[in-house]
Amino acid sequence: MVSALMRHCSSDSSVERTMSQLLNARQRAKAMLQQVKGSAPVTAIKRAPQYCAWKLAPLQAGDSFTVDLSLRVGMGALMAYALRVAHWAAENRMALKVRASSPLYGERQDIFPLYFLSRFESDGRAIGTQRREWLLTREIASHIPHEAAKDLFATHFTPNQRLAAEIDAASGGRDFDLSIHFRGTDKFMETGLTDAQLMLTALKPHMPSARNVFLATDDANFSVLVRQAWPEVTFTSYDRGVVMPGKARHFSAMSPEDKALEALVNMYALARAPHCVRTMSYMSSFVGLIRPSVGTTTINGKIDENTPFPERDLLLRERAAGGEGG
Repeated sequence: MVSALMRHCSSDSSVERTMSQLLNARQRAKAMLQQVKGSAPVTAIKRAPQYCAWKLAPLQAGDSFTVDLSLRVGMGALMAYALRVAHWAAENRMALKVRASSPLYGERQDIFPLYFLSRFESDGRAIGTQRREWLLTREIASHIPHEAAKDLFATHFTPNQRLAAEIDAASGGRDFDLSIHFRGTDKFMETGLTDAQLMLTALKPHMPSARNVFLATDDANFSVLVRQAWPEVTFTSYDRGVVMPGKARHFSAMSPEDKALEALVNMYALARAPHCVRTMSYMSSFVGLIRPSVGTTTINGKIDENTPFPERDLLLRERAAGGEGG
């Protein structure tokens, strides 16, 4: 068997073909597992304790409560959850405190005050984990109207002095002609594999007038490709720490502080351009809330029942403007 495998992998093309087949098989297996995890029987079992928690601890108008987003998800997802809960609480006249003690960014510590001038004020009764899951998956709306989301974002996610200084330092205190976000590691379950050549094609109409470009990517190969394609352009990036190729940076061994700052600085720097060419991702989907006038081109946009907030709104606005938009 070993000798047969060696003969099969005797050329570079054979090795590449074999690796591609293994990667595709792994992705198919992950997709199948995702289907099973989202099936009706599994969902019913998972929601049973959440339902019990809801019955035991209902939230009503006038209540004051605290929810901790102690979830192993990226920074953008934490912010999206916080905005959805905040909108739901405001609509139901509840006082709310949102904490985010995500294990990706530091155990037990609320990370939002480290980077934002948040105006979450209530310290009411804390709701439990199962109650929180029911709230996030069953009670609150999946999406928020753009105007409401924009106002909530400005209220709760204005960078504090520390984060603002880091953003200014990373961008040289200036705006950019264009921003690019290419995510190539761990988003394929939702959007399929990203295509570097498709991104380069989408960039062509924008590059003739671009001289200063902000580039955010987790794919070192794409970073090389885009710089080689337009050597006359000045590209600025913000990367912290060292991560193995192909590894999702927010799930890597980078320090919690490096992960948080890298995600947030990239998010706000991407919005320092009038147009962002991007792949689907929470990180760049916030450009429309940070800078409501921004234009976007999404190369792999897909709108369906699973498209999250604020991605869906961005893609719908893009479609209305005559762009890709799914």
